[in-house]
Amino acid sequence: MENYKRALLYVNGVEIPGFFVRGNQSDFLVAVDGGLHHLVIRKRLPDLLIGDLDSVDPREYAACEAANVEIIKYPPAKDKSDLELALDLVIERGFKDIVIVYPFGSRMDYSVANITQLYRPDLADIKITLDDGKTEMHLLRDSDSLSLETGPNSLISLIAIGDAAKGISTRNLLYPLKKETLYPWQTRGVSNVPTKKKITVYLTEGRLLVVHTRPYSNTKG
Repeated sequence: MENYKRALLYVNGVEIPGFFVRGNQSDFLVAVDGGLHHLVIRKRLPDLLIGDLDSVDPREYAACEAANVEIIKYPPAKDKSDLELALDLVIERGFKDIVIVYPFGSRMDYSVANITQLYRPDLADIKITLDDGKTEMHLLRDSDSLSLETGPNSLISLIAIGDAAKGISTRNLLYPLKKETLYPWQTRGVSNVPTKKKITVYLTEGRLLVVHTRPYSNTKG
């Protein structure tokens, strides 16, 4: 992995028309089962195809085989989702910057399960993002901070997870927080508005989900 900076895990979620996730030449591209089609429609193939492969188009699978793409196939009867298996692998290979691409879909159970991957204990020291071009999510843990580049009409929502999130402070948001506490059942942190292009969120204790909703995208994947 020495030639790669990030791992992009393409999940079989919904791509919203007009919204794209930017990739770089230095990214390690992982197709998580049917997520392969997100790469194929961009005329790209992954560095790795992983999963039980029950949602992969046979022609796309054949293209991967012909190009000698690394393929790891699991049986359909397993205790982990394809995404969890993919995360296991890229963590094992030492990646410290991971983006789960198109993690939200028409099935709510899969979308929620994908979001909960942010809470894995072995990701505490790894930068991990969920992103479908329109919405990106990050999880802050104890004594953590996050800076994001936003744009006009973007929204920032802060949601406590599991228990109280304490010592929350923000920079460049219209409704600032200053060493305050949010609880999981409160909606106070939802739909805040950036006042500058770059915003920062600080957390002292607990877990805090940071959701950035973009109003539009002009970035092609």
